[in-house]
Amino acid sequence: MAASIPIEFLMTPEQLFSALQSDSPPLVLVANQRLVKTLSERYARFRRAQGDSVWDTPALTTFEHWLAEQGRQMVYRGVFDVAALPDIVLDDDEAVRLWQDIIDQAERDQPLLSTADLAKQAHEAHGLLLEYQDQQAVAPVSEEFQHFLRWQSAMLDALKQRQWCTSAQWQTMLLQALRQQRLPTHLVLAGFDQLRPWLRQVLEQIEQQGGRVDTLQENTATATLARVSATDAADEHRVIAAWAKSTLQQQPSAKLAIVATDLAARKTALIRALREALEPEHLLQFDDRPSSLINISLGAALADYPIVADALRLLSALSQETIITRQWSALMLSPYIGFASEADQRAAFDAWWREQGLSELRRASFLRLLASDAPTPCRCPQTAEHWQQAFEQCQSLRHKRLPMRDWAEPLKQLLQLFLWPGSRPLASVEYQCREAFFKALQNLQLARWPEHPVGFSTAVQELRKRVQTQVFQAQQPGTAKIHVMGLLEAAGVEADAIWLLDARDDRLPAPLRPNPLLPFAWQQRVQAPRASHQREQFFVEQTLQRLSHAARAVIASCPQHEGDAELRMSPYLQHWPEQPAENLFLVVTKAIEAAALETLSDEPVPAVDLQLLPRKDSSLLSAQALNPQLAFVQFRLHGRRVENLAEQLLPNERGQLVHIALSLLWQSLQSSSELHTLADAEWQRRIAAVCHQALEQRARFRQQDWPSHWQRLEHQALCALVQEWIALEKQRNNGFRLVANETPVSVKLSELELQLRVDRIDQLDDGRLCIIDYKTGRSWRPPDWLDERPTDVQLMLYALAREEPIAALVAARVRAKECRFIGLQDDSGLPAIRRDPLLDEYDFADLRTHWQQTLSALAEEFLQGEARNIAYDEKASAAHPLAPFLRLHATVDDEGEDE
Repeated sequence: MAASIPIEFLMTPEQLFSALQSDSPPLVLVANQRLVKTLSERYARFRRAQGDSVWDTPALTTFEHWLAEQGRQMVYRGVFDVAALPDIVLDDDEAVRLWQDIIDQAERDQPLLSTADLAKQAHEAHGLLLEYQDQQAVAPVSEEFQHFLRWQSAMLDALKQRQWCTSAQWQTMLLQALRQQRLPTHLVLAGFDQLRPWLRQVLEQIEQQGGRVDTLQENTATATLARVSATDAADEHRVIAAWAKSTLQQQPSAKLAIVATDLAARKTALIRALREALEPEHLLQFDDRPSSLINISLGAALADYPIVADALRLLSALSQETIITRQWSALMLSPYIGFASEADQRAAFDAWWREQGLSELRRASFLRLLASDAPTPCRCPQTAEHWQQAFEQCQSLRHKRLPMRDWAEPLKQLLQLFLWPGSRPLASVEYQCREAFFKALQNLQLARWPEHPVGFSTAVQELRKRVQTQVFQAQQPGTAKIHVMGLLEAAGVEADAIWLLDARDDRLPAPLRPNPLLPFAWQQRVQAPRASHQREQFFVEQTLQRLSHAARAVIASCPQHEGDAELRMSPYLQHWPEQPAENLFLVVTKAIEAAALETLSDEPVPAVDLQLLPRKDSSLLSAQALNPQLAFVQFRLHGRRVENLAEQLLPNERGQLVHIALSLLWQSLQSSSELHTLADAEWQRRIAAVCHQALEQRARFRQQDWPSHWQRLEHQALCALVQEWIALEKQRNNGFRLVANETPVSVKLSELELQLRVDRIDQLDDGRLCIIDYKTGRSWRPPDWLDERPTDVQLMLYALAREEPIAALVAARVRAKECRFIGLQDDSGLPAIRRDPLLDEYDFADLRTHWQQTLSALAEEFLQGEARNIAYDEKASAAHPLAPFLRLHATVDDEGEDE
């Protein structure tokens, strides 16, 4: 319950501000840092209203900051016996690490599952016992408490041996020393609902010395109260965003506050809903730029900010001997690593090595690929040059073992060698994050834990732990109209309207969370935090009382469902009048809504400039036939899918190996006569040789050898597949000779000239052609050869590229246990393939004429700028890799094109 402290009288804000400008201003202890800022701003307005332009900074501070400042002054004045002073006051992170080591050592015979969490609870229990030490003695009534006492004894011994102390011990020492000091004669409390024992000791001492303790008076006006129900959390966020938008549209000067019972859980979704309603133009920003309208009181872990996360990601990646693609992919795309002028090239490099299935590279190979034009489609010479020096520096650091405090400067220099945080100017939040991270590195120089020398990886892990536990909140613009905060920060909030969201019965009051290492009965008796129903109920009553006097209108909301669970409004809000959500909104005129919208037509697009079309292959016509907008995105905007990272050889990589091996094999064969004349032993030798050459060629392309075990397995699998395919080739009845083997050809359709590469063309003894396209996947099926908008045009284009008569136009499926020919064949001698009934009605000359007309029409359509978003094949269009980037597309029926 709240402490019973005699109070002289309640002070109004005006009385407090008048007292602060007197010759003997009072000390004002404030419940939280937000209220410190609020009162400071109000005091500044008060002084400016009096015509003042300069004034002394008022003594507004939190109890923790005031106590720490008193400690520094007493140390400087020599109040403490030097021998009694600790050498180090451990911060919470270092103390928890020491607790963890002590627990691990104490329980080494029976190791515990998670000593990290247990160490945090032990550290909290230690602080509670010190803070509530004047209360009734604690009896060791539980096994957990007995374990804790044993750990605490070892902890105190360890601290004494090193002349260290925890922050709780230091605060206890300060309060004992303050008993002999003269405290302020006038103190004002602001925003406190409950008084913790340490603060209560200070107040009692002030009264014993004849001082005076006052309390800042709340606003006496009572707000209009209302409660609202929402379907779920998403609906609740939508309603709040609509309420905020309509209120600010009608009252631009209004100040709104949104208070969440669990802000950490709701923060991301709530802010997204608010920004979507109020600042839609900023939704696609990928930096940490703060909102000009929305202020958030809850900070995030410093490690979660992108600029810091990339620094940690880089240091972690450098602890590996090789370049792990999964780790470095994000770094290649980071705006904080490397030169900004080469950002596009690094992104293209990332897309390339995903396509190649490169899961791991040696550092030397990585730098060569980064610096060269081939085989990669990009080049980053500046980045490669600087990273070469950085990798050399990293290599020397990886073999060192240094005290933790000696790692700060090498880590900072290494980041700078890798050009972190980039060459572009930093935004405000990015700059603040960088400075906070540098401060964390500087604090690493004060680290006393671990006590033994550590290696590079351990130093990086320790730095990561520190910035993960460091809460950081960037300074935000003072133009905010909406303040989002948690319940604890709501003390002293002032706004025109307040919305309390997620006001459920299991949040107001909050469930108990007593420390599991301390006896529950003792925690209830001393009213320890989160251990007493009476304390939590009192907190809810005080909070709602404050909110009801802090604004002209207070609205509470609660979702009705969370998944399958049904939720209920807190019983403390049941007496508030219930209102439909629409009654809370001020009317928004249609004129305001219409003025915020602008219509821009994106049809038609300009005709194609062939000089700006670097890529011209068969997939262009396939995309145009499938969806004209898809062709526009791929071939005019150069949009393409980025492959997922793989931990093994990708299917397309194996397909390339098959193509290379078969191409090399037919370079030496040239005709069908050798198919039947070569002995089996010679076949095995040739196949083994071309498969080995294929792997070597791909390794040179990657500028890195395959791992030996991997190369051996891939070679065996590739040899077996090629042997299976040659066995099928031997069953061909007609003689032939090779006339094209991975040969480039061109086909002109209208004004569009396509550049193609034919896998293979055989010429039969009678002069007809057998056109073959290797397929290593299992998904290919013969197209509809007479379709007016064919989406698989590769074989059709190959047929148009040659003038000789055709005997077969087929795909060769080269897959283990599935080798066969698929397509059109007219007495070509190919094994296990039936004559297509289509050839009974049409011959290849008729089909060539049809393909020339339909494909020319598609080419002309593309050249003229036809880019409508029409899905001629809805199923295939939806399955396309770029489908998520297209607008919701119309079907042919929607456009009326089937009439």
